[in-house]
Amino acid sequence: MPGNELIAELRRDYRRKRRTIERRLAEFRAVYDRGDQAIFEELCFCILTAGQQRTDGLKTVEVLRDLLPAGSEQELQQARREHRVRFWRLRPSYIYHTRTYLEGACGMRLRELLDSFDCPQRRRDFFARNKAVKGLGLKESSHFLRNIGFRDTRSWTSTS
Repeated sequence: MPGNELIAELRRDYRRKRRTIERRLAEFRAVYDRGDQAIFEELCFCILTAGQQRTDGLKTVEVLRDLLPAGSEQELQQARREHRVRFWRLRPSYIYHTRTYLEGACGMRLRELLDSFDCPQRRRDFFARNKAVKGLGLKESSHFLRNIGFRDTRSWTSTS
């Protein structure tokens, strides 16, 4: 049957990489376990990284880390501009507006918010389709949820 060799190769490859994959998934789950601030930083990382390289997003989160919890829109923009990164006005604005919305909507109790959804797609759609959450579409919302330990599988079940 066509494809059997490919499937067998994928299974062999998975068996070789299984421990690395499991370690990485455990790292994702650890973000959720570290709490609301770590979850918000990951949300900011996804906003900053959309359409860019992962390393650029990591550098920018590092630059903005101290400002993420309470920095003004202008402070976020200025810090990003000083480090000569793309979209220095837009993405910090997204973070500021999203943070302001989440402060009002859930008091930044992000684990509580995430756990309140009875359906994985509704959880993803809250971030992807909510006009008050800026800078995330379906793909980045899925990345965000995966990066904090929610499995991006056909069943969309949480690993926590």
